[in-house]
Amino acid sequence: MLLIPKKHKITALVCLFSIITFRLFSQDSTYAYAAKYPYLHPEFNLVQFYSRSALDTFYTRWNASGEKKISMIHLGDSHLQSDIFPGRLRKSLHTIHGDGGRGIMVAFSTAKTYGSTELRTTFTGEWLTARSISLYPKIPLGVSGMTSKTLDSNSSLTFTFVNDVPANYSKLKIFCKKDSASFDLIVDCGGKLIPVVVDSSATDSLPYYVVDLPPFKNEIIIRFKRNSKKETSFTFYGMSLETPEDKGALYHNCGIGGAMYESILIQTLFSEQMTALNPNVVIIDFGTNDYLYDDSIKSNEEEKIVKVIRKVRAAAPNASIILTSTMDMYYKGDHVQSGEAFSDIIRKVAKAENCGFFDWYWVAGGWDVLPKFKEDQLCNPDGVHMSPRGYRMKGSLMSEAMVGTIDFMKKNPKMDSLIVPLDSIKVQQHAFKLRQDSASDSVVVGTTVKVMHKIKRGESLSVIASKYHVSVNQLRKWNHMQSNLIHTGKYLVVYCDPKYKPKPKPKPKPATTTATKPK
Repeated sequence: MLLIPKKHKITALVCLFSIITFRLFSQDSTYAYAAKYPYLHPEFNLVQFYSRSALDTFYTRWNASGEKKISMIHLGDSHLQSDIFPGRLRKSLHTIHGDGGRGIMVAFSTAKTYGSTELRTTFTGEWLTARSISLYPKIPLGVSGMTSKTLDSNSSLTFTFVNDVPANYSKLKIFCKKDSASFDLIVDCGGKLIPVVVDSSATDSLPYYVVDLPPFKNEIIIRFKRNSKKETSFTFYGMSLETPEDKGALYHNCGIGGAMYESILIQTLFSEQMTALNPNVVIIDFGTNDYLYDDSIKSNEEEKIVKVIRKVRAAAPNASIILTSTMDMYYKGDHVQSGEAFSDIIRKVAKAENCGFFDWYWVAGGWDVLPKFKEDQLCNPDGVHMSPRGYRMKGSLMSEAMVGTIDFMKKNPKMDSLIVPLDSIKVQQHAFKLRQDSASDSVVVGTTVKVMHKIKRGESLSVIASKYHVSVNQLRKWNHMQSNLIHTGKYLVVYCDPKYKPKPKPKPKPATTTATKPK
């Protein structure tokens, strides 16, 4: 159920009807996913808020997209870089509001790392690169989180789209260093060569150049021209491909693998480029790399999140900010247990800083749901990243969360908050944790006993299955195994009849000691 502020005199019956209505009719795909994957929690699939004012711009611009473009910037890490999850979200937004453009693109190939599944980048010449995975980047970083720099005027960058681009993708914003030492540009597109003079100017305050593109099929090439000896380099921060019309949805994916909250704080050109992009909504989607490796929430984590929010807000004061939590993860085979604590921090900060939040931890299923994702082929073997199918589901769910929240706000204009209570689900999850963390080697589950069997030298799955009167397939399912391979000294989870539970070894009697005189 939803938390309804007491100060609003709305009858429980009206509220209940409204909630049921918006759930049944505006979130069909959310519940379709929940029916297929019953561990999901569709009741949390919302952009929640403690104060309606947190989403004022989001709500207003969403409802005016036919007249004004709605612009979103999505900041994040490796969950975004491949563009599978963002790509599904972008496609959904385009379906709802109309296509306002492709948004920010960077030359990932220059850093020899993976990029978007929707386009391929190639390059010629030598390039220096910096990404927001380093806290001390050698080249200044902007809002995209990646910079490419060349000292060779014969270099080039090529962006090739997998599919033909829409005919109205005709505005290109090239973010680059503007000074007299920069090479000039030649944009090779649609059979035309478009020159761009790169220089500094007191009257030019924008961090990008706008290039009007001719109709083209699927490729843009950036070439360089050196006109004098003082022109020694070109520094590229990314480019945004957009439609010229002021309508539709424009979604910028600024995800860099390995990035975390602190990354935004070291991106020195972030603020001026964010201001120039003038987003209506900023999604801040970090957390994985903040606590994954040592499974701990740092004492200054909340402080860093607040600093990032305030940096974003200073650059885009009118934008609505949406925070996200991270789902359950495993790292090198070990369960990462800080996801719930991170979700709690995101909720706390969202309330204090007046942000919306998408609580992916609970939407995805909460504690130790990752093995279920793995079983349904929704995540990768590393236990951290999702599979393409999983990322597409997440993109659809986030889109549905936005749709559901907008619908709720429309139908409940007097309600100032939208918060799904956690009390009951936390109680259930706590009980589940207690069963998992039991100090003994076994715990009763229904009419069976859960046993932690330590694998001994020479044992096989069939031997262990026979010992407990279960099947090999059951052992593999309970332990999320892809094969019958096991290792001595590791543990297997077994659910068996209590009569087959090994009897505990008797405790050894205390040894008696006899004092002897030293010889």
